[in-house]
Amino acid sequence: MKRFLPWLIVIGTLLLIAFVVRHLRTSSAATYQTANVTRGQITQAVTATGTLNLKNAEFARDKNPIEPGCACPACREYSRGYIRHLVKAEEILGLRLITLHNLHFYLELMRQARNAIEGGCFNEFRSGFVSAYKTRNTDLLGETPA
Repeated sequence: MKRFLPWLIVIGTLLLIAFVVRHLRTSSAATYQTANVTRGQITQAVTATGTLNLKNAEFARDKNPIEPGCACPACREYSRGYIRHLVKAEEILGLRLITLHNLHFYLELMRQARNAIEGGCFNEFRSGFVSAYKTRNTDLLGETPA
């Protein structure tokens, strides 16, 4: 069994990445491709409960970090409102902070997935992640469609 454990970790991690990428593409958030990141078109932050488009007006005065409890430098030092200001002002720091947070999120997600695989509870981890992950589709009035 120990000989197969590294392969199980790799397969489980790839399945989780595939789910996240598929979900992002189906929720019209395919801005996570490398080409878009290098062109500075990323304005969506990934959190455990879904994506946040920090360009939206709802975050203008938001003093919260991108994701409460996140240990990345972007979440420790900057608020959603300030990052939104940087993005709207076309300051490269805003895009870098969002990218930094997203990379930290993915690394942490993969660490949790590896631990779940090693602990033999990957299905429970996957189910919990999928049930908590929601898309944020809002109209211009800020109301969530039914």
